[in-house]
Amino acid sequence: LKRNDIAVLLDVVVNHKMRTRWYAARCAALAYRRAAEETEDETLAAVFRALADDETRRADRLLQLLEQSLA
Repeated sequence: LKRNDIAVLLDVVVNHKMRTRWYAARCAALAYRRAAEETEDETLAAVFRALADDETRRADRLLQLLEQSLA
């Protein structure tokens, strides 16, 4: 393999991992939001909403990084 081929392969692997982590963060945010809606405990609902917000920020940041890597 040439140096450029290795760089391309590395980009593919990194982009795949970022997409996988982005998807996981989006799924986690959705799960936390559903949990917040389903619980009757307002304190627990607030914790779930905060976790959902954290996961949404994480997913948004990963998407920004992925878009930058593809530009």
